[in-house]
Amino acid sequence: MRMRMNQIVKAASAAAFAVALCASDLSAQTAFAGQNVPYETYTYDYYEDIKYTPAAYIPDGALTGAKIGCGDFLSPQDLNTDEDGNVYIADTGNSRVVVLDSSMKLVRVIDSFDNGGTEDHFSSPQGVYKSMSGNLYIADSGKNRVVELDGDDKLVQIIENPQSDVLAEGYVFTPLKVAVDYADRVYVIAQNQFEGIMAFDEAGQFIGFTGTIKVQISPWQIFWRRFSTREQRARQQLFIPTEFTGMEIDEDGFVYATNVDSEGQQSVRRLNPSGEDVIQQTAVPLSGDLDWRLSGAYSGASRIVDVVVRNQGIYSILDSSRGRIFTYDHEGNLLYIFGGMGSQEGTFTTPVAIDTIGEQVLVLDSN
Repeated sequence: MRMRMNQIVKAASAAAFAVALCASDLSAQTAFAGQNVPYETYTYDYYEDIKYTPAAYIPDGALTGAKIGCGDFLSPQDLNTDEDGNVYIADTGNSRVVVLDSSMKLVRVIDSFDNGGTEDHFSSPQGVYKSMSGNLYIADSGKNRVVELDGDDKLVQIIENPQSDVLAEGYVFTPLKVAVDYADRVYVIAQNQFEGIMAFDEAGQFIGFTGTIKVQISPWQIFWRRFSTREQRARQQLFIPTEFTGMEIDEDGFVYATNVDSEGQQSVRRLNPSGEDVIQQTAVPLSGDLDWRLSGAYSGASRIVDVVVRNQGIYSILDSSRGRIFTYDHEGNLLYIFGGMGSQEGTFTTPVAIDTIGEQVLVLDSN
């Protein structure tokens, strides 16, 4: 089956089509070992060798904007679900947010709101998040703001133009992703902001950065830069903090955030309220695939773009370069890997976001 473009792909647990059992229950999956899926499911052992397993998840359907009834999506960049299973999609190219219920039926389309008596419209929103309090936050990237709407889609507040001595003069605030904790603190991944995730209080006031990742420089690199000419230094890598790509907040208020890591060592973090990374790690890197180190099958490490927190401390991260989903337990042990790039239903071309409804996994493919 050809893959429809600009779509959400649903994957159901291989343990049961009705998603009645957890996908990590391998004993329940053995009956599906011969299930025909367009990708392999595997993990790595202690020695970092690939071990193939029965399918953890199987494709359960693909939805397009046209199929849903809201017209074609255009380069959507984010999706989020709430406790009731409703799905919120940042349909970036169409400058709107599309809302579905847990059955994937269209509920409404939000493309404008009343702003002090004037009809205000979004411009290329790239992030969306439904808070525990029931309000919807939209990273309205094209208008350099975060818009907060209540349950009736009425404006609560607009976060824009943050002011602080720690921000560079002339700084332009361009939010890409947004997340909100139980205290209504707002966290924003902003374009060209390498100091970390921006944090705002419930009133929308900027309160600082959290989770800054400093790139480590080796003694040799320090020595080389000290004695390099200006032209040589200009050609060398800029040793700046790395960028975040996606995030979600667990019920305890810890921020799970994914980041770019060209070395393939750690592409996901669990940040406590002080901004410290407290994620549990094993000897196996928390950064997606390992085989690129030895085989050279891919040009570099996985590019992890999003994370979803699941039950009992389990979390899954999404690799945009390979179309794979990596799932870890709360101690950092790799449980299973599935997914891939391609044109068949259940594979991807440009995966950008991941979330869950119960034991179903949703992946947003922007292309």
